[in-house]
Amino acid sequence: MKRFVRVAALLFAMSSLAAPALAADAKAEAKPKTDAKIAKLCAEAKPQFMKTLEMLVNMDSGSDDKEGLAAKQAVLMKMFKDLGGEVTAIPTRAPHEGFNSVMATWKGKGKAKILLLNHYDTVWPKGEAAKRPFRVDEKGVARGPGVYDSQSNLAAMQAVMDMLINKLKTRDFAVITLLCNPDEEIFNPGSQALIKEVAARHDVAYSMDGGGPGGGRLTVSCRGIGKAILTVKGVESHSGGAPEKGRNAGYELAHQILQLRDLSDKEKNTNLNWNMGSFGSKINVIAGSAKAEADVRVADTAEYDRIEKVANERIKNKLIPDCEVTFTLQRFSPPFAPNKKTDDLFAKIAALYKNEMGKDLSAFRSQSTMESTFTSQVTTAIDAFGVGGTGPHSLKEGVEVSNIEPRLYLIVRTLQETMKGNMLPIGTR
Repeated sequence: MKRFVRVAALLFAMSSLAAPALAADAKAEAKPKTDAKIAKLCAEAKPQFMKTLEMLVNMDSGSDDKEGLAAKQAVLMKMFKDLGGEVTAIPTRAPHEGFNSVMATWKGKGKAKILLLNHYDTVWPKGEAAKRPFRVDEKGVARGPGVYDSQSNLAAMQAVMDMLINKLKTRDFAVITLLCNPDEEIFNPGSQALIKEVAARHDVAYSMDGGGPGGGRLTVSCRGIGKAILTVKGVESHSGGAPEKGRNAGYELAHQILQLRDLSDKEKNTNLNWNMGSFGSKINVIAGSAKAEADVRVADTAEYDRIEKVANERIKNKLIPDCEVTFTLQRFSPPFAPNKKTDDLFAKIAALYKNEMGKDLSAFRSQSTMESTFTSQVTTAIDAFGVGGTGPHSLKEGVEVSNIEPRLYLIVRTLQETMKGNMLPIGTR
């Protein structure tokens, strides 16, 4: 018995001594295996990145600012041409003519066909850049109109292509295409057909929207967006002298909105909200016309059909029989639906970032809409490859300067592994 106790104690002591060694081994294995050469290039790219970002932020480029967008278009075309790209300006189509998308291509000797997609318009009006010029605050956050959405990611495109083409002399791809459109902030009415046409010729489309707080996510799905329009035609009449001869379109509009207020479906992640409306033209005239508009978001394309069918059936029930009521649904974009190809691609990118940089990425399912709603219809897509930040479309918009180098690293390494066929099947198109 004593001998058994002594042997047990010895085994316990040995296991106790071994445990720290095993833990140390595990910690050593978990240490990030950063590519030192790529990390160094990313650090060296940062000063030019900041210079480009400042220039772009200080240029107005609202979605309807033809002068501002034309000036920024010229800057982008020169930028990509200087990097050796074959650059073209492609006119937008109806219903948003008069602008141009910028497309740049580089041809190599490999098989991969890769698209990087971004937009160069912002939500900000002409003059905003002069009011709030580019600056970096005391917390190391870059500020200015459009800095996060999405001027920083135009700067990232320049930095990444400079590293790949000029510094690394990479040609292990069939083609890399950069496509920058001028109308994302108004749901790409003039460029969505082009985006789909170009994406269909590529193995993968990486969209360059911002990577969220800390650059800690990639977007793997998002909702489609549409607009519902409710119009009512009534009969005008003198409000004091003969109100009984009128048919008040405002009353009918209110009735219709109330009976169409429950078209959202929480389980299907569908939202419809009536957010704008008006009726009448003069205080002393019974309202002869009325109109309301609703924001529509769907995660399933079939929900567009359901909403349209239900609404058109319900509007037959009128408060004022003599009024004419019309419901129409404009479908701006389809949803980027969850799918296995995107989920598998995300898992590989996240593993790369964790193994080489020690950083985590989360798979983000956006409640908004993005350009990947179009690319995902025709090829494998993933979104939000850009630099980390917060506050898009607000005065608090900012880009985290500390995240620039890690995100440039992520983009470059993802492209390298995509070229090798380690991210998804390539060369099939």
